[in-house]
Amino acid sequence: MKHRIMEVILSNDNNLTKEEIDWAIRNIPNEINNTKSDFNHEATNVGDACGITEKIHKEIKKEYFAIKQKCGEKGSHMIEELEKTGSKLLLRSLITRSVLDIEDIFMKKTIEDLRELFNKLK
Repeated sequence: MKHRIMEVILSNDNNLTKEEIDWAIRNIPNEINNTKSDFNHEATNVGDACGITEKIHKEIKKEYFAIKQKCGEKGSHMIEELEKTGSKLLLRSLITRSVLDIEDIFMKKTIEDLRELFNKLK
């Protein structure tokens, strides 16, 4: 199925941009029932566990900065564009980073709360 879709996308009759064609190539699954997971929950590194290897990280970094350059400084425009055109791996990378940041914030808050409690108990 992907082959048939790609033939249409790459034909002379379409009006898609290079970026849109690149996105389709990266994001259209090879098989409609592809159930193989990109995740390796046994990996010790979160990036590796989420299928974001160093090679993939370099690719999504380029994609991220291309979108950023297109959008300028407006955060809401950037988020909208990421949502519309970002590859699955770029979005997964951003979600992974956000979850790690949130976990870090919650842990710091928990530690601060414990310090405050210990200070009260002194």
